[in-house]
Amino acid sequence: MWFAVMRDSETVLGTSKVDPRFRITLVQPIPELLGVKVGDLIVFVRNDEGNIILRVSSISTEPLKEARKLK
Repeated sequence: MWFAVMRDSETVLGTSKVDPRFRITLVQPIPELLGVKVGDLIVFVRNDEGNIILRVSSISTEPLKEARKLK
């Protein structure tokens, strides 16, 4: 049994279980709400109140591809 302490302004959008390798799955509607695409970097940020915030940062693999060509 589990429960979450929620503020009046908060809504549970889904849950995700941590697998043995400490990975999680982003369940709908989270990817859609965050605008996450395959290859995006999810950044976990702690604010001054101690809350963990997810931010999405699109990364480009082009510089990595170019660096590999130089080898």
